[in-house]
Amino acid sequence: MRRNPLVESIPHGEPGFTLMEMLIVVSVLVVMAGMVVVLLNPVENLKKARDAQRVTDLKTIHNAVTTYLGIQDTTYLAGTASSDGCKGSTGYVSGDKIYYS
Repeated sequence: MRRNPLVESIPHGEPGFTLMEMLIVVSVLVVMAGMVVVLLNPVENLKKARDAQRVTDLKTIHNAVTTYLGIQDTTYLAGTASSDGCKGSTGYVSGDKIYYS
C-alpha cells in the first residue's frame, strides 16, 4: 500500500492547531461579529434615516403650501366644515380645511 507523501512530511510532535481549537476560535469570532451587528443595529439606523427624510418632505410640502396660499392671498384654518368658529363667514371647504378669501 502506498503512503501519502503529504502526511509523511508533517512531523509528529510539532505544535499545531487541533480541530477543537479551530472550532473555538471560529465560534468566538461569530459571537464577536454578532455583538458588532447588535451594536450597530442597521435596521434601526435605516428607520431613523427614513423618518428624517419624511420629516424633511413634510417641511417641504408645508413650505410649498404656505407659499401657494401666500401667492393666492388666501388664509386657511385647520378644522372641519362644522367648526363653530367659522359661522357667518364666506369661504369654501376642501377636504378637512376651510378656506377664506
